[in-house]
Amino acid sequence: MMKRSCFITAKILCIILCIEAAVLLFTGRGAFFAAEASGDAGAGTSAEVTKDAGTGAAEEASKGIRISTAEELMELIEGSGDDASTAGKTYILTCDIDLTGKKTKACQVFGGVFDGGGHVIRGFSYSGKQSSAGFFRTVNRGGVIKDLTVETNIQPSEDMKNAGGIAGVNYGLITGCSARGYILGIEAVGGIAGRNMPGGRIEGCSNRAEVHGMRRTGGIAGFNEGVILKCENHGEVNSGEKTAFELKDLKKNKKDNSYTEDEGNEEESKNLEKLIPDNMDLLYDDLKESIKSDQEVNYTGGIAGVNSGDIRYSINHARVGYKHLGYKTGGIVGYERGIIAGCENYGVISGRKNTGGIAGQLEPFEEDEFTEDSFNKAVDEADELVSLITSLQSSVKDKDDDIQDKTDNI
Repeated sequence: MMKRSCFITAKILCIILCIEAAVLLFTGRGAFFAAEASGDAGAGTSAEVTKDAGTGAAEEASKGIRISTAEELMELIEGSGDDASTAGKTYILTCDIDLTGKKTKACQVFGGVFDGGGHVIRGFSYSGKQSSAGFFRTVNRGGVIKDLTVETNIQPSEDMKNAGGIAGVNYGLITGCSARGYILGIEAVGGIAGRNMPGGRIEGCSNRAEVHGMRRTGGIAGFNEGVILKCENHGEVNSGEKTAFELKDLKKNKKDNSYTEDEGNEEESKNLEKLIPDNMDLLYDDLKESIKSDQEVNYTGGIAGVNSGDIRYSINHARVGYKHLGYKTGGIVGYERGIIAGCENYGVISGRKNTGGIAGQLEPFEEDEFTEDSFNKAVDEADELVSLITSLQSSVKDKDDDIQDKTDNI
């Protein structure tokens, strides 16, 4: 019994020793393989980091071209002469930029995405001769301007059409943008866009710039043919002691002291010719008569001067219109022939004639709607009329034949 017990004990000790040996062997080899693997992994990780860094840079470049200096912004402006230069590209403003004192011009044509990132472009000034004046002269279809504030001073020197704080003419999308400063023009002048074309959208924008124009002047857009949605105007529109013509004359007199009264009257006469409404704008307007001095200012609105598009859920907070001067002045639109829905006005509205809290003048229109039942009823009645006419024709023919027979017998 004693021998058996010793044998079992020895066997157990032998098993324990074998296990310990195996553990030691495995641990040593494991450390070796771990070190080797660590070296390989280090090399692999380094390669992967380099690869990921390259991929990240490429992805970063594809996400957008970053603009952080006035020089980089001016480079964009200088290269914007045609549609292809910006189409399909994204530009990201990474900080506020001050253009004060720099010789700048408007971005000519923009068809990409400009993400302002909530930043401000200060000191933009335009006094050139081109029409469609704004930080962007024209925003093409597919173009997007978002989350940008522009502090601007726009006073074109000659063709004063389509002037706006963000864009002169908009075919694309302007969203989350705002304008501050001063905007002066003659026709189609707006705080955000001078003219918002069919298909153009202005959404969630606000204007705090002072806006002056003679015809089609609005806090958001001078002439809206597209969509204006959830916008607000806080900037005075055609409010003050002097009209845009008078302000323009003052500006020109300061620039050229030799500017005579006769030259001023001649230029004013030329500009007055532009104010006669065309058929596209005002189908039933009564201003084709001679334009007098107190009739020069027309179609002024807190949101849009003239609207043939869609304006929804927009608010005007500012004073609109000159006291006792101007025709068709409204808190939302001066002249309305499109759609207005859910809009509010809290500003003081002034004018001489056709002045309203929402619209200066609404052009009436009617829509004829034919339901299927009405149409079918009309068809049935037409069929019945045709049947009666056919019956009448038959009766007349019978009578004619009867008379002919009697005439033959005589």
